[in-house]
Order: sequence, then structure tokens, then C-alpha cells
Amino acid sequence: MKTEITSFSSSFFEYLCGFVWFDQDKLEALMKRYPIGATEQGESIFWHINAENKITNGHIITMDSETGKVYDDSWYYQDGRPTCMFGEHLLGAFPSQTVALVTDELTAAVMSCFPTLYVWLATGKEQATPSDLLPLVGKSVVVFPDKGEYCKWQEMLQAVSNLQFHVSDVMEKAQGDCHNIAQMVLSQQPLRPTEEEAALMRMEDTNPNIALLVKAQMKREHQKALKREGDDIDRLATHTHLGINGTYNMMLATTMQKIIPTLNDSQRDILRENGYYDLTENAQHVAHCAMLLAIDYVKQATTYAESCGGGGVSNLSGWGQKKDEDDVQWWVRCIVTAVAMVKPSSRKKTQGVGR
Repeated sequence: MKTEITSFSSSFFEYLCGFVWFDQDKLEALMKRYPIGATEQGESIFWHINAENKITNGHIITMDSETGKVYDDSWYYQDGRPTCMFGEHLLGAFPSQTVALVTDELTAAVMSCFPTLYVWLATGKEQATPSDLLPLVGKSVVVFPDKGEYCKWQEMLQAVSNLQFHVSDVMEKAQGDCHNIAQMVLSQQPLRPTEEEAALMRMEDTNPNIALLVKAQMKREHQKALKREGDDIDRLATHTHLGINGTYNMMLATTMQKIIPTLNDSQRDILRENGYYDLTENAQHVAHCAMLLAIDYVKQATTYAESCGGGGVSNLSGWGQKKDEDDVQWWVRCIVTAVAMVKPSSRKKTQGVGR
């Protein structure tokens, strides 16, 4: 795997550039604190460096450069070197400073860019052990657990002797979807304007009247986009509803196929009177034949019905959906006709339903 020890060409730095707060000076200072590399594919590598300033391992993160969502991760290990925490190399440079400890490297790196009294470290793994925290013995530590991890950290830290620690419950009290403290802080940061927005801001300074017209047009386009999105959702809901109903009916028919042999003659007569017996007798064949009829594949539907032992129908000329039929009425006629088509050939052929 080809990597760069330090590189701004990664999805992590691209994500940070989307916020006004992260200017060039802050990003360069971040890189100086925590050397962060990149793979050829732009994945970020958060190097874990020990007290001797040697790389012990690296956490490779695959993330969305626009949303910051992490999709995958993997590890690089330096042979023969015990692993360490992310940021452990900073402990010697700031011996008296309080340590802020978090789970993942992204959180530590982001939070280090904001003015706090802490030096930020990360375990880099969900299941940290007391032995992982031994370099922090004798120091004052504030832990910022991810949401839902407060009790786990309390229990684990009590197993480390000579460690002054406080576990923050800020994320347990936080509202919304934020999972860690970095997400919470970033959610309050203004985004950097896009090129179009920046151009509009410059236009407002030089020609406010034209800028108003452009804003109005952008608003109209946005409303159109929302309507299109709503139409797409409606179509998807309708398609899903029909699919669920179809699947439900198929499951019901399949179940009835198993029940029918156990019924007595009078019970079967009740089903025949309502047309349900024929529907369930060959449910899968009926459904497939009806589908072919619904897309006007009449010849293929006839061939399929005959291959299933059906006798077909005597007249399907001019087959198709009527102008006064809605889709549901059309599908019902396809199903009823398919039932007649897949009946055994020993029965008398019937006319196509509704012709």
C-alpha cells in the first residue's frame, strides 16, 4: 500500500475545508500536532506516534468528504513496536497540561483546533483496556465518551490506579443526532459558502438589485427541486405499496394452497363460489401469466399457460387496457383472465374476460 506520511490530500482535510473555522493556519497547525497521512485513494491515515516520536500504527479511515460520515476503517502496524494512543507523543511536550481523552482520532484532531485547556488524545478503538491508559498515570484526565458510553468509561477508569480523572456527561445530555463531542461542535459551525454563494455575496456588494433577482430565481429553482423530490417520493410510495400488496397476496395464496387439501367439499365449494379456489390453486402460475398479459405479451402468456398444463382462452384478439379502466381494474381483469388460462386443458375454453 502506497501512502504519504503527511498529506492534506485526504477526505478528512477536504471535509474540514467545508467549515469557515478551518483556515489555512489552523489546518497547518493541526498537521504539525498530529502528522496525518493519506493513501492513494485519498483515505486519511491517523498515525499513532509514541513518546519516542516513532510510528507504532496507523488508523486508515474511509469517510465522506462532504458529510464526514465514516464508512470503513483498517489498520497499519509497524512490526515489532507496541501500539500506543493517538497523540501520545504530545504528552512529553505538555507534561502539566490536562489530557482530554476520546475514542476516535477524528474527534481528537478536530477538537484540538478549538481553544481549550486540554491536549487531546484518542484510544483509537472502541474497547480500550486499563493497560492502554498506563501512559496517563499521574496526569489529570477528562474523558469525553461518545453518546451511550459514559458508564463503560467510568467502570474502566476505576481500574487504573493513580489516575485523576473526570468523565464528562455532556454527550449523554446532548440533544439531536450527534454521537461525539466533535460532531456536536461542528454542527454549530458555519459552512464555507459555495462558489455560487460567494459570487452572490460579491454581487450584493456591487449590485444589490441584480442580487435580489438572482436570489429570487434560486429560490424558485429550489422550490421546483423540492417538488420534484416530493413527486419522486410519492411515486416510490405508490410502487412500494403495490409491491407490498402483491407480496402479501402471494404469501396468502401460497398458504391457502397448503390448506385447501385439508378442506371438505362444502368448504371448497365456498371458495369456488367466490373465485378464490382458482386463484390459489396455481397462484404462482396465475401471477406470472397475469404479469405477461398486463404488459400486452399475449402470445407469451398463452404459451406460458399451455406449458403449465392450462387450456388458454378462445379469444384474446384486441387484448389491452380499456380507456375507462384504471390500473387496478386492468390488473384485476388480467388476473381473472390468467386464472382461466392456466386451468387444465380438459376444461372448456372460455372467452377472455371483459372482451
